[in-house]
Amino acid sequence: MDGRRVVIYAPDRAHEGEWPTFAEDAIRLLDQAGIACAITRTLPSASTVNHLFTEYLASHFEDFIAGDELPIRQAIPAVLLALASHGRFDKRVHRNTAMLFAGTAALSLRYRNRERPARALAKLRADLGAIWGRGTLVLTPTCTTRPPRHGRAAFAYPLMTFCKLGNLTDATGLALPFGSYPARGPERRWGRWSRDPASGPPMPRSLQILGPPGSEDAVLDLAEILARAIAHS
Repeated sequence: MDGRRVVIYAPDRAHEGEWPTFAEDAIRLLDQAGIACAITRTLPSASTVNHLFTEYLASHFEDFIAGDELPIRQAIPAVLLALASHGRFDKRVHRNTAMLFAGTAALSLRYRNRERPARALAKLRADLGAIWGRGTLVLTPTCTTRPPRHGRAAFAYPLMTFCKLGNLTDATGLALPFGSYPARGPERRWGRWSRDPASGPPMPRSLQILGPPGSEDAVLDLAEILARAIAHS
């Protein structure tokens, strides 16, 4: 792998979030570092990747619950109790985990065909593998929104999409601090001021470097080059 060969995976409109200038910012950073780059058009959109992750997870739900860490006969009442009591009466399952478990279980009734997500996943891995096969690393946002309020992560569906891209393809990944989300004042909702912690001072954001399995050296080399460029920008 060559740490100086990079393509940018830009967010689609549904994933621009609070960082709509990611592609421009990344191009500027790579230019400062003396690295030529292009925006890849051969990978599916972020929304497609997010849906694929959900469909694959839901269609393989029975496999994921087959372990004996928390048997299903104990898991179901624990999940229901966590949802009903906001996690106060049963500490085995966090409320956020319970919401994700219940949602995935419901989706497993819809996504029962394993072949369709398996084919889509094979194509995604082949498309990304072709990029990596040319000795090229991929640059993405780590995420494009501020962290949600505590306990609300289950409702932030686009939050981890770019990490899901790495998870689905068994990528070697590294996140590098890069700029901040701008300060944002409180918003008035339903006649009251929002308590959303996203309101307030600037919050850090980061970009993500993705390489194939075993490419730690190339990923770290690129991270070092970009870290120097960020420090001098």
